[in-house]
Amino acid sequence: MQAALREVSASTKQKTVAVYTLVGEDNYRALVITPDTISSVSTPIKGKALNGKAQQLWRLLRTPEYDPQPAAKEIYDIVFAPLAAKLPTDTKTILWSLDGNLRYVPVSALHDGKQYLVERYNNVIFTRADNERLTPNVMPNLKGTGFGSSESHTVKLAGETFNAAALPSVKTELARIFKNGNSTAGILPSEVLLDERFTKAGMLAELQKRRPVVHIASHFKFEAGDEARSFLLLGDGMTFTLNEMKREQNLFSGVDLLTLSACQTAAQRADASGREVDGFAELAQRLGAGAVMASLWEVSDNSTAELMSRFYKTYNSQNGANKATSLRSAQIALLRGEYKTASAANRQLTREDAKISDKIKIDSAKLKPFKAAKTAPFAHPYYWSPFILIGNWK
Repeated sequence: MQAALREVSASTKQKTVAVYTLVGEDNYRALVITPDTISSVSTPIKGKALNGKAQQLWRLLRTPEYDPQPAAKEIYDIVFAPLAAKLPTDTKTILWSLDGNLRYVPVSALHDGKQYLVERYNNVIFTRADNERLTPNVMPNLKGTGFGSSESHTVKLAGETFNAAALPSVKTELARIFKNGNSTAGILPSEVLLDERFTKAGMLAELQKRRPVVHIASHFKFEAGDEARSFLLLGDGMTFTLNEMKREQNLFSGVDLLTLSACQTAAQRADASGREVDGFAELAQRLGAGAVMASLWEVSDNSTAELMSRFYKTYNSQNGANKATSLRSAQIALLRGEYKTASAANRQLTREDAKISDKIKIDSAKLKPFKAAKTAPFAHPYYWSPFILIGNWK
């Protein structure tokens, strides 16, 4: 890992550090690897307690109603504060290997009492699929394929019915990102498959063209432990399950960046037997994608369109911005009020039974209303922090 960090730091001119976290039974530990040193830290806390605190923060981040900063500060003090002194002063990017329920919390949303971690560092996740993906250089010619579902659908799968709300901002999102046909408004030259053109056959045919950027804006349903019921909603109202994707070997081969602009695409949970089940993001890496940008929870339709267009504009600029810097820049723009519109539509699927998030008990002291400034309607981490970057962040 040190050799990889030295190579990445030299090629990007950004000091890069890797942090491995471990939620143990009686303590939290972290291994900090820099290009020149290896050190460790430990915090005495029961693993059950830390996992519970992380779960509460995840629940608070999933709604803009409550202020998540006290809970984010609590996790910051346990997870990040002990290792902060181990980081070189010129650290720009932190690569995180997260353990336990920390995997469901965006580290960019941890708060030191004054600012979020996103305001200090690029934060990138690396997983079991990333051992050989961190050092290769990326393709300089950004051509892409966009897939989107903007219309409402009723989905029936395995005896269950899901209601997929219309996502009107998907059309705007894709138009801002991709130059399609005679359009010159977008950023990247591309092919776009929207709504009825976004079929399974159409998607597979376009992916065979091996364009380096693939962007999917739709709904996604993650069912822990059941890949046959975890699915991407296609534009024609049909589904593409994780089970089906696994049968398509090298589905995302040649894709440098796969952006999953949908809900819970970064989710990864254990099934009833404790076996860890791959979410869409890690499966996509195993099927060939070099880097994946994905979401930890259902996302706001309108703010996501704004964040994505800002991300691609920065990433496609001539100033050498990488994926991690571009994502951080877009997140800070939402945090600090550079966007002025809001929408109530979410990229999620709903059903009759209670959601897992509603079963999580929150300490009453943490249920303080969040007051958004009129000049920064997307300042709550609910809007900007769910998207995480996994894999080759260059």
